[in-house]
This record gives sequence, C-alpha cells and structure tokens, in this order.
Amino acid sequence: MIWTGILILLIFPVFQPVALSYELVTAYANIIYQDKETLEKFNRRINPGRLRFFMPQTDGSLEGEVKAKIDLITHRVQTVLDMYPENLRYNIYLVEDRRQVQAIYKNLYRTDKDYIAFYSPQLNTVYISPDRMNITVLAHEIGHVVVENFFDISPPERIHELLAQFAERNLGN
Repeated sequence: MIWTGILILLIFPVFQPVALSYELVTAYANIIYQDKETLEKFNRRINPGRLRFFMPQTDGSLEGEVKAKIDLITHRVQTVLDMYPENLRYNIYLVEDRRQVQAIYKNLYRTDKDYIAFYSPQLNTVYISPDRMNITVLAHEIGHVVVENFFDISPPERIHELLAQFAERNLGN
C-alpha cells in the first residue's frame, strides 16, 4: 500500500508551488491564497469600474466582495465570448509576486516567460500575483479558462489568445 502511494506520487507529481493555506469558493472558482493581506491586495486591484452596477449585494465582508467580483467577471467573460461551459469550475492561485508566477511557469513548462499571470489548461488553474494585476489581466486569464472549458478539443494557441484578448477588451461593453 505504501509503495503504491509512492509510485503514484512519482508518476503524478503534486504541483503545489507555494505553501497555501486558505481557500475561498465562489460559484465558478476556488481561490487559493496564503494570507488575508494577499486577498485584500487582490480585491483592491480588481476595480470593476462600470461593471459595479451589475455587482450583486454582498455580506460586506472581504471574502463576499471577492466572490462577487470573480463571479461577475467570469459571467461577463462568458457573455462577451458567448461561451457557457457546462459546470464551469476552475482554480485561481494567488501568489506572492511576479517572480513567483514566473518560477511556477518555468517549473510547469520548462521555459522562461515574463508573465505577470498565466492559465495552465492542464491544471485548469490561473496563477496570478496581485502586485501588478488589474481587472483586464484577470479577464484575459478567465477568457482562457472559458475557451479551454468550452471546447472538447482546445483551439490552436493563436485562436485561444485572440479570444482571451477579445474578452479582455470587451469586458465592460
């Protein structure tokens, strides 16, 4: 039994890039973060602008506000793309800074990229740091989530990117 567990870990390594300790569950996403300060910074960086008029009433808590924003952005991206994946669920890992985003990307894909955020289709996870992100960066990554979860066969990378850019640019329209 122990050997089976070790073999499984060798074949399917667990990708837990940082020690994370909290999870916030929304209608669409599981948001994993290290501490309340990170969640507060993430929340401040998501300025809904004109979308504020569509925000549902919250319980006034930080967690309630983050949930409402993520679900609103996810729903809005689906509307912009006219793509509604069945039973959409994805993860958002809030990481410390841009360097950590880049380190996770390098660990997963064995190449260097100067990203401030990215979506891993294999893990159905957005990795993002609140230090330089904004609502359009988040909408772009959620665009990748929606596109990947909508199609049975993922579209070519260039089409994926064009659709994510379209979602980003038209979020408020």
